[in-house]
Amino acid sequence: MILVDKIKIFFYKRVLKNFLFSSRLARRSILGLSDSGITFDYIYAGNSFGYKPLGKIIDNIIFALPSVKAVQTRKDFFKNVLISEINENKQNNIKTRIIDLASGPARYLVEAITHDNKDSVEVLCFDIDKRSLNYGKKISNGKPMRYAKADVFNLSLYKKLSKKVEWIPNIIIASGLYNFVNRNTFLLSLKEVYDNLSQKGLFVFDNLISNPNKKLLENIAINRQNKPLVFFYRQPEEIKAMLCKIGFKCIKVNVDKRNIFAIYSGRK
Repeated sequence: MILVDKIKIFFYKRVLKNFLFSSRLARRSILGLSDSGITFDYIYAGNSFGYKPLGKIIDNIIFALPSVKAVQTRKDFFKNVLISEINENKQNNIKTRIIDLASGPARYLVEAITHDNKDSVEVLCFDIDKRSLNYGKKISNGKPMRYAKADVFNLSLYKKLSKKVEWIPNIIIASGLYNFVNRNTFLLSLKEVYDNLSQKGLFVFDNLISNPNKKLLENIAINRQNKPLVFFYRQPEEIKAMLCKIGFKCIKVNVDKRNIFAIYSGRK
């Protein structure tokens, strides 16, 4: 058994990792940027920009993986929910105020805000990664979106700001955030979202249910602390119970067809 484990480690760490390094997407995971907003934006775009011809081929193979396809589906779902909510608010003469937690460049928001609805939307994107924020500023191209560096698990600065200018969000989004946090941090964040959301405001987020590429990611990817990347998988029943206990109403759960992600929405 020990010999088998050593062979597996050698295969992943020495053979496969070196082979995948020419892929732009795989290289970011190997270098500790798996959870970076720019990495997700690269997946959303779906274009192969691997290093040299081999890298482009590997990129295309990775883009065909079920977990990567599920991430692209997640982006489209967020975008469609946002468009629907923005349009409904506009019809009711309500300005849509959005906070995006761990936003990265927030491409789903960039695409959801159009020439027809931009005057009825205000967005505040929080992320810890300055490069992702700067890239977001670039692709948002004058849309009503502000990007700010912040720890999304400690939003005391936002709380002070909201009290001064009475800017309270009626939509809060967290895309990909909770896949990387433990139960206690997850629960505290859900409570903080509820406390800072306007009455009848909408909260939309996702969490992993499973991952057919789990073994590959856990063996080649690291986080920003140079430790193995750990994902937290949760079942819809568990999360629905948490949301109900906190006080969310009108809870909806949408599971992607691959049974990899579940996307949740609830109202205060």
